[in-house]
Amino acid sequence: MKQARQIRILAALTAAAAACAVFLSLFPKTASAEDAAPSRKITDMSAAEVQAVVLHNQSGTIGLLNLPSGVAVEGGDSSIYSQEKLVSLIYRLAHLDSSGAVEQGADGLAAFGLETPAAQASLLTQDETVRLYLGRRCPVSQEYYLLREGDTEIHLVEEETARMLLQGVSDLRQLELFPALTGESVRALRRIAIENSRGRVVLDQLQTDTISSFFGMTAPVAAPLNWKDVDDLVLVPLRALSPERFVSSDVPLSQYGLDQPEYTLELTLDGKEYRCGFVRKDPDTYYCAALDGMLVSEIPAEKVQFLEAGFMDLIGSSIYTRSVADLSRLSAKYEGHLVSLEVSGESTALTATVEGRQMDYLETLAFYNRIDTIPAAAALTGEETIQSQPALTLVFTLRSGQEDILEFYAVSDRQYAVFLNGSAEFTTYATVVTDLINAFHSLSGG
Repeated sequence: MKQARQIRILAALTAAAAACAVFLSLFPKTASAEDAAPSRKITDMSAAEVQAVVLHNQSGTIGLLNLPSGVAVEGGDSSIYSQEKLVSLIYRLAHLDSSGAVEQGADGLAAFGLETPAAQASLLTQDETVRLYLGRRCPVSQEYYLLREGDTEIHLVEEETARMLLQGVSDLRQLELFPALTGESVRALRRIAIENSRGRVVLDQLQTDTISSFFGMTAPVAAPLNWKDVDDLVLVPLRALSPERFVSSDVPLSQYGLDQPEYTLELTLDGKEYRCGFVRKDPDTYYCAALDGMLVSEIPAEKVQFLEAGFMDLIGSSIYTRSVADLSRLSAKYEGHLVSLEVSGESTALTATVEGRQMDYLETLAFYNRIDTIPAAAALTGEETIQSQPALTLVFTLRSGQEDILEFYAVSDRQYAVFLNGSAEFTTYATVVTDLINAFHSLSGG
């Protein structure tokens, strides 16, 4: 009985959509002017009231049953569709806003592109069937005309509403390359690997707490990373990496060049491995796919740009970063000189003492700002000739008692290898080392 009722509901809605042209030809014409009327709601109902929906546009027709267990696709395999997209579609159709309204002119519906609508949607509730028809774009406001059956005015709706009604039926499928990343699930993200024309970069999760997850680079070099750089350059765009348009599910990936992708993304998430490929279709679009399947989608190029990053981009502005508030002492040894700052206090009461002279908060901060950026010039290859003695040694003694030792060894007249606690992955510029030495020498009165 329940199944028969569902079939009757969808049959009625489909027939209603097919009868659109007849209805529109009978729609009464009113007199006129294209003056905007006050905005109001086109539909305003609880999504739970909607029993079924039919969406029809150039891509085809889809019927949806809004059931307590979820949204079912009439006559199709509901499991291949995104419940999030289907639920969102029903909710948005039930809450449509009009940004204005106009009366029909002498030309009637034809002036609004409504004699042959670009899209139609029907919503069945317990008490009524709401039918919506999308017309052309208004050349003045760039909004779209939309008619609700029974209204005596033509509504104006935003482009976002038009895109929803015009979306391809297949685009409602499950197109995600991997499970959506949220603030909660990102803690289960153990590894991120990106491969592009610049090489392969691997980030491994080093620490997770109740607030944040921290990643360090393990390939091509081992390096600590600033959490904000990782968040801005990788995690934020990774959360938005969702395809938008369906392409195919039964054509070999090689037909789209995805057997040799331009970008490869690998994730280890909640113990599972996900491997995705991306190849350019045109200047604005990439093909993408999970490389263990055949589902090919399209994704905007701007969502893919972050995969072009190389490891030097992720190193950030400094090979070593430490807040001055973390320090109890900072010492510099160079050319037979030893200069030490004793740091104490908190916040604006923070001070530093050097050779019996006390510097206030602003002086301490101004000095530290001169020395806390050590940019990476290049990655060490292991073939460089490194001088036997460091030109400069910095010792950061933290308030926790931990010590970090940075040593700078010349590898050429322009670059110095930077050793952090005995291990070196990068060089910095010779001018950086010279500036550090000059800053300490000036501080000591030299």
